[in-house]
Amino acid sequence: MSVELKEVKSKSDLLKFIKVPFEIYKKNKYWVPPLINYELRNLMPSKKNPFYDFSEAKFVIAYKNKKPVGRICCIINSKECEMLDKKVVRFSRLEFIDDNEVSKALLNYAENFAKSKDAKIIHGPLGFTNFDHQGLLVYGFDKLPTVASVYNHPYYEKHLIDAGYTKEIDWVEYRFAVPEKIPEIAERVANAVKKRYNIEVLKFKKIDDIIPYSKSILKIIEETYKDIYSSTLMSERAINIYIKDYLLKLNPEFIKIAVNKNNSVVGFVIGMPSLSESMQRIKGNLFPFGFLKIFDSIKKPKYLDLYLGAVTPLMQGKGIPALLMTEMTKSCIKNKIKYVETNSELETNSKVQSNWKYFNAEIHKRKRCFIKYL
Repeated sequence: MSVELKEVKSKSDLLKFIKVPFEIYKKNKYWVPPLINYELRNLMPSKKNPFYDFSEAKFVIAYKNKKPVGRICCIINSKECEMLDKKVVRFSRLEFIDDNEVSKALLNYAENFAKSKDAKIIHGPLGFTNFDHQGLLVYGFDKLPTVASVYNHPYYEKHLIDAGYTKEIDWVEYRFAVPEKIPEIAERVANAVKKRYNIEVLKFKKIDDIIPYSKSILKIIEETYKDIYSSTLMSERAINIYIKDYLLKLNPEFIKIAVNKNNSVVGFVIGMPSLSESMQRIKGNLFPFGFLKIFDSIKKPKYLDLYLGAVTPLMQGKGIPALLMTEMTKSCIKNKIKYVETNSELETNSKVQSNWKYFNAEIHKRKRCFIKYL
């Protein structure tokens, strides 16, 4: 049977699009399903959806023998096009069975979409923003991903290469065991930074206590992430969506905010109790009882995912990340966290990777962005 492609035209179609990987990974013990309602809200074209303030998207599902066997999303991020001064199309949420006919049909669809928009470049997997799903897993297939990361079958890479795609850039993720005590050199560096720059790391007991600092955190994100690969400035509406999504999943003990003597935020790091196992158990449904498993993981975490961190440009290169990570490690030791896993970092980001040298960190996973010139 040949492959039939159907464009998503309605909410019910989009729901089918979201559920495609549930079938593809139903026997895989490493895949972590998304929350279905969150995906539906974030992908649904609407004036209320902030991602469509700066993006255009097309979704298509591949069918074979009348069964869904793959999907792809094509995105034009207008801010990216303005920044690069050229038309560029992103492909996102690519999934398919191990069938060359299926992958070829999906990628051809995306490439034809790009050509129809006069784009000469297509790359991905990349989402609406750099906080969205990005990268194709090329190493670490026997590891559970964080909820902010991705998982895919090993055969995906070969299909992309066979279709003429090449590496554009990689992200890496590190993992390290929490030490029994803070390394002496890390403690010395942290104390020196605090004393020299008159820095204090705030501690929180409630999420509500963090809200007064949220605008400062947003400003630092805007300042520091604007030059990162695939990053484009987002509207405040879009940023607030991400904050709302993750706020309820946070344990305030793993949020560290560094302030100077004027109580101005100079840096932060946000750790999130690992929800991967809980997300697997609830199978994409937060209700009626899924949220109870989520909250249990938040209150009694075994593993910690480092979700987000940044330092204001004026204070970069002054040891603030080392100070923040020392305080985070203290909280991990106190709460008997066994392992910490970093979020994705560009392989070229030596500044961030230098933070892990005190913790015997190892590269746990590698993800890749592919590119094709049309």
